[in-house]
Amino acid sequence: MRSSDVDALQRLQPLDILFAVVWAGIVGWGLQTGVVRQLGMLVGVYGGALIAGSVYRQGGALLALGFGNQDQPQIEFWAYVAIFVVLFSVIGVIMWRSYPASRVSRGFGTDNMLGAALGAIWGVLLLIELLTILRFYAAVPWKGQETTQLGVLRQIQLSQVAPTLEVVVSPLWQIMVPWFPAPVNPRL
Repeated sequence: MRSSDVDALQRLQPLDILFAVVWAGIVGWGLQTGVVRQLGMLVGVYGGALIAGSVYRQGGALLALGFGNQDQPQIEFWAYVAIFVVLFSVIGVIMWRSYPASRVSRGFGTDNMLGAALGAIWGVLLLIELLTILRFYAAVPWKGQETTQLGVLRQIQLSQVAPTLEVVVSPLWQIMVPWFPAPVNPRL
């Protein structure tokens, strides 16, 4: 290995490694399962992000009725996360249950390759959404969590994957930006 290769590997943060493993797993899963299920997962990620970004404030206001207004920013954060997770999970379960009927063919072929391509796309969207959730967590004023928030923010700032998501896959980043929560800046 060259010195520059070692330097690049040493700059990787745990967040980068986690994101790379998650993305590679999704692409592999797409290769195995085919295009129909992966199309459903693409809809699930984007739909979950779209709806969570659109209604998290209303969800936070609704939750504040039961928990009080004193922690409104944290309640909005939890509403955002819950809305995304619930919608993504519901669509994922629907796709999982319809799986036996969703295979285009039983052999390995175009269906699998298109599944891997769609897996790569929705995998990137999921990474952008996970990064958004981490950035939202770091941006919310949260008494007693300052050290953890600074640690998360530092991981994001040192990350090699985060700017790659913003710059290299810019079209995918741009379709997610309108659904970022208000405290999350569209730029890193």
